[in-house]
Amino acid sequence: MITTTLQTKEDWEAADREARCAYREQFKKGVKFRCLKPIRITGMQSTGPWCWQGYGETFPAGSILTCLGESMTFGDGVPAIKWGREDDQVICMDALIEDVVGGMWGGQIPTPGLLEVAE
Repeated sequence: MITTTLQTKEDWEAADREARCAYREQFKKGVKFRCLKPIRITGMQSTGPWCWQGYGETFPAGSILTCLGESMTFGDGVPAIKWGREDDQVICMDALIEDVVGGMWGGQIPTPGLLEVAE
């Protein structure tokens, strides 16, 4: 005999919200992550006093990145999770992973499947 449990829309939305919150909670300052796919990080780099230019770097699968925590971005004040190298060195100003969920104001959360916590 096959039994099926039907969920209401509200139950499904609550479960989805809980899963999204749990996913977001893993991005804490100091946590190391392994790239499961090549990942592009972009931001800004100083070229002199009060001078900035765009910067980008691609990290191959297997690379280790360090979460530098969440703060507002330098230029436009968007909430974002920032990233550094394995040794905690800053990659660039406002180092953000490309391919995020939640849109610009959603915290710049990496798309699921790009990273795993490195033990």
